[in-house]
Amino acid sequence: MNKIIRLWPVAALILLASCSKKEKEVVVVDSQSIINSEIVEQVNSNRNMTPQVTSRINLKLEAGAKKLNVGGTLKMQRDDVIQISLQVFGLVEAGRLEMTQDYILILNRLGKQYVKASYADIPFFRDNGINFFTFQALLWNELFTPNSMGNTPKLMDYAQQQEGENLILTHTTPTLVTKFLTHAATHLLKQTDLAGANGCMKWTYNSWARLNGKDFPDKMGMDMNFKNASVKAEMALSRLHMEEKWKETRTAIDKKKMKEVPIQVAFKQILSLSE
Repeated sequence: MNKIIRLWPVAALILLASCSKKEKEVVVVDSQSIINSEIVEQVNSNRNMTPQVTSRINLKLEAGAKKLNVGGTLKMQRDDVIQISLQVFGLVEAGRLEMTQDYILILNRLGKQYVKASYADIPFFRDNGINFFTFQALLWNELFTPNSMGNTPKLMDYAQQQEGENLILTHTTPTLVTKFLTHAATHLLKQTDLAGANGCMKWTYNSWARLNGKDFPDKMGMDMNFKNASVKAEMALSRLHMEEKWKETRTAIDKKKMKEVPIQVAFKQILSLSE
């Protein structure tokens, strides 16, 4: 039970994840060296435009020497909200992670605490243009560009590099390099990497299920580092389906019973997980 109570800081770490280890060397590819002039359009054509998605979720987390395996539910309303509920014994909600265009909410029901922050409150997100649409694209297996508001990316946004049966699409800004490992035949993304001077994150896709006539990722992995702490996560989705009845897409917080803690406090708790 104590592990469950401390679960919500791990969820926060997934959002705050960045690495200040040795910065990876970035190879910038000439954007004029186009290998496949239709690849971006082909990847975009795989976008699953189902307006609402729900599933069961099994989440495996590893932070330093600590490991945790917990179930729950995932609910997403396109361009609006991402909500992950983590449950004890599949019955009692222990924690909740909710992301909208305006805020990130991490709710610790057992500890009666919550963190609510804007993306601008988190330096790595603010400095690199990471927002709600970044995480939506990661969960839905889509291309994106920093600071995007869900706009469909264009060919000119990416440089290309051949790697066996894959193409690497690279988008570079002064602060962030984003690489998409793209299967040239299926036009599905196999991996997305974000690397900046103060942060990095790797998101991998291991399998897909059919949803509304298109592929949707149902097994994903995340690999992140923050200072000297490493965090790994695996998500497996099941009972994936369209949801048309989910109306209450925002979590109500009873401030008389729940204590709000600043992001700095949550940050310290996150670091303590790998001590």
